[in-house]
Amino acid sequence: MQNLNQIAERQIVDIGPIEGADIYLKAAINKAANIDQNGQAQNIRYVGIVGAGAMGRGIALALVNSGRKVTLLDVSETSISSAKNSTDRYFEAQYDKGRISKNTLVQRLAALNFTQQMTDLASVDMAIEAVPESMDLKKQVMASLEAITGPDTLLATNTSTLDIDEIASLVGSPERVIGTHFFIPAQVTKLLEVVPGIKTSPDTLASVMALAQDLGKTPVIAGNCDGFIGNRLFDRFHQEAMFLLEEGAYPEQVDEALEQWGYAIGPFRTLDIVGNEIPWSVRLERKKRLPEIVQPTVGDVLCECGHFGQKTGIGWYAYEVNNRVPVSSPKIHNLIEGVSETLGITRRIIDTEEIIERCVLSVVNEAAAILAGGYASRGSDIDVVQVNGYGFPENRGGPLYLADYFGLNQAITLVSSYKNIAGPGRALWEPHPFLKNLAESGESIAAWETKL
Repeated sequence: MQNLNQIAERQIVDIGPIEGADIYLKAAINKAANIDQNGQAQNIRYVGIVGAGAMGRGIALALVNSGRKVTLLDVSETSISSAKNSTDRYFEAQYDKGRISKNTLVQRLAALNFTQQMTDLASVDMAIEAVPESMDLKKQVMASLEAITGPDTLLATNTSTLDIDEIASLVGSPERVIGTHFFIPAQVTKLLEVVPGIKTSPDTLASVMALAQDLGKTPVIAGNCDGFIGNRLFDRFHQEAMFLLEEGAYPEQVDEALEQWGYAIGPFRTLDIVGNEIPWSVRLERKKRLPEIVQPTVGDVLCECGHFGQKTGIGWYAYEVNNRVPVSSPKIHNLIEGVSETLGITRRIIDTEEIIERCVLSVVNEAAAILAGGYASRGSDIDVVQVNGYGFPENRGGPLYLADYFGLNQAITLVSSYKNIAGPGRALWEPHPFLKNLAESGESIAAWETKL
């Protein structure tokens, strides 16, 4: 990597593939996976999963594909029936495409069982809850799992944002509770955030890290904070994208700018796939806990109108029946313009350069806060998460590798410049002290390292 203080002034939008990014990422993935083995890994062969939605099904498929036995539980008979039909079709499609043999097809169908009875998970080596993102529900499920499983059963929560320690608070042996944040589709996406609680034992952590690697995942240990690494940064990313809408941009403009620059998919196309009601519920919950928090308005208004994305036929884009191709929507443009008017913001033309700078630098500044808080072991872990789970362009190494290449002093100057933007989002454009300290000492943020 070039000396940070000797890089000629450039714009982020003009930065193409960075030399050495591939070598850097390979080394970063190895560092993230190879933890100090203070614990003894347990052999996990039989896993129970609570929650037969898209996430639970995906986790089940990932485990069965690795040769493990799985029992998938849901209290809803409809959900169980839907899950069985979905997973049967998946395995049959794998056979039809020649990816598995007839014998393997039979074995995998037999290895995945379905139930509505919690007691059917009594003999599992590991239980994973994948129920909706409700703290009360997750605590209840974890307590129920502890009550019916053996004393050595690992208890994992698939929460994407919630406090691992609070989820474990009703469990009498919290040392065997851990966060395993899979990413949809879990049978495909490589990234797995592993989130130890304050009382998680070294054996539990070692067991889950070994399982992750056996599943072919790219595991990264994250600290127990709101959103961990991945979703904390994704929240900030799509938050800034929404502020851009309130100030003058439109969804397709933001998505096209970021996709042409190299992102696998833009934030608004992503949200329409995931379902806008999911981050909406997180924002509402966060607002209850932190009423003073700065958040965009436009996403809430969208959801109040029932525009959740592909599942409702309209979100940030419109969708024709049985067609997932996003189409620019005048109705949504009008909604966005109405929000701007309500907020008293005079809309303006926002160019590609500003879109890319603000979305990328918002992630860099938030990443500095994550490192300062001790929620990631090293800067490169954050790059691994961003590239492998959130579509950041691989050929630029990750947002922190890019920030080093761009120059931390230049990045800080740009971050500070956006304090003058219209709307409440300007309050978030204060360079983090950790970022300033690294710049002043001439250190690299991507190479920064500590120990959780």
